[in-house]
Amino acid sequence: MLLYHVAMQFRDNRQSVAHADQVLSALQNLSTSVQEAETSTRVYVLTGDPSYLAPYDHALSSYRASFEQLRSLIADNPGQQARLGNLQPHVEAGLQILQRLVELRRDEGMVAVLLQVNPDANRREMEMIRSSIVAMRDEENRLREQRRQKYDASVRRTGELF
Repeated sequence: MLLYHVAMQFRDNRQSVAHADQVLSALQNLSTSVQEAETSTRVYVLTGDPSYLAPYDHALSSYRASFEQLRSLIADNPGQQARLGNLQPHVEAGLQILQRLVELRRDEGMVAVLLQVNPDANRREMEMIRSSIVAMRDEENRLREQRRQKYDASVRRTGELF
């Protein structure tokens, strides 16, 4: 019976570390999607070359998938859910700004972009997004370390039993 209990703890601890790794991966995917959308938008605005919109479009679809995966993965963590809830409006606002830049450049040209866009608004949203993702990543790393310590202890206990 003791061996079964230790084996179940070992399995649960291993799964909790793997879960934290999945959350960290989803956060990285979300961050990458936002950065890719921002970069491809800037290049498109500067060049006017519509081929740069392909990465932008891909980033938008990747963002949505990453966001939903992340929402699912943190369903058991109210603190992370709150952070994600605070992050979402900033991501939506940032993406709306990027969409507006693309539309202005495509429909009215570079002069319209220069006359109508407030670069500080875009910068503020992107900084909020980055800092929110960093806060979520820091929290998940903290949880992962706690879980890893439990996992390491269960490895030792399992080894001692054998």
